[in-house]
Amino acid sequence: MLAQLLYGFRISLAFGVMVSLAGYVIGIILGGAMDILADGSISGAARAIEIWSAIPFLYTIMILARLIHSTFWTLPRS
Repeated sequence: MLAQLLYGFRISLAFGVMVSLAGYVIGIILGGAMDILADGSISGAARAIEIWSAIPFLYTIMILARLIHSTFWTLPRS
């Protein structure tokens, strides 16, 4: 049982590290692009990022679910 828990922890930890690194890389690329462009688009892009980060995760999922119009029958099946 302990071996299974440790294996699951290893996978979860690796996934968390990969997601964090991907977020940093995307943020660095977008920030660098906004700095290089250095015109009126910076203000709009910065405001969009601030608004997106201010929305709680649950509300974001609810908004996306509403936009996608998912129902019980259109949910992905695995």
